Amino acid sequence: MQIDVIYSECPHCKTLYSNLEFVSYTLRNAQSWSDGKIIDSEWSEYSQFPFTKCSNCGNFFWFSDCRKVRQYELLNAEYSEKAEIKEFMQSHQELMNDTEQIRSNYYPFLVNADDFVVNLIADFQEIIKKTQLNAKRELFVRIKLWQHINDLIRERKCLIIQHVKSVDSIQSFFNFSIFRKIKTERKNRRKLYFSYKVLKKENLLVLKELIEPIDIEDKLLLIEVYRALGDFSKSKTLLGKLDPNSLQTHSVFVQKSKFRLHLKLSGVFKL
Repeated sequence: MQIDVIYSECPHCKTLYSNLEFVSYTLRNAQSWSDGKIIDSEWSEYSQFPFTKCSNCGNFFWFSDCRKVRQYELLNAEYSEKAEIKEFMQSHQELMNDTEQIRSNYYPFLVNADDFVVNLIADFQEIIKKTQLNAKRELFVRIKLWQHINDLIRERKCLIIQHVKSVDSIQSFFNFSIFRKIKTERKNRRKLYFSYKVLKKENLLVLKELIEPIDIEDKLLLIEVYRALGDFSKSKTLLGKLDPNSLQTHSVFVQKSKFRLHLKLSGVFKL
């Protein structure tokens, strides 16, 4: 793994952030899903967003729009001829103090998993409504909004297996209060998922217009969007138009999609 540290400045309140950028990274135990989401237990999805919410002023900003400098540039600042690097260092003397706590790019609220999803979905809505987004940025935000709504029903493992994995002794194996707790949590997450039914549909209707089906990944994503909308006929038509040369590489997606289209199922599935 190669990591590049970037220091960024919130354009609204000048708060300094440190952001880790993965130059190269090998996904371990990764799970791929039909909505394009890849989950890796060692990888922080939020830290890799191209935007963040400032934990100081509460405003959103995109890293490409703010003043920033890479760690190696700071280490060699005295040899640099770039005036902006020296100016950045003068504005942020905390960079020279090893004991100074510089905010990392993490979600600014300490909340549990479900509250995290709810807060993040609200953030996505706020970004779409209150921020001027170009097509590329809006596409990114709307895909993430869709994926995080799906997160509420994404983990659908057997409850018995979940119970067995969660216990730490023979005695607790027979503590079925844990089993009931898992069942209740799953029920609550599904209830929360269905509360976003209107939002999900509205988002997908816009998303299907933003996706340009040029490469195979975009074509698969569009097929999935139509299936998620319940337009099984359109999804099936697009699936049938895929280049035969690409079917072998994406055979799992194709076969599982065909099965769900036949049964007229719209839920996200694991690849």
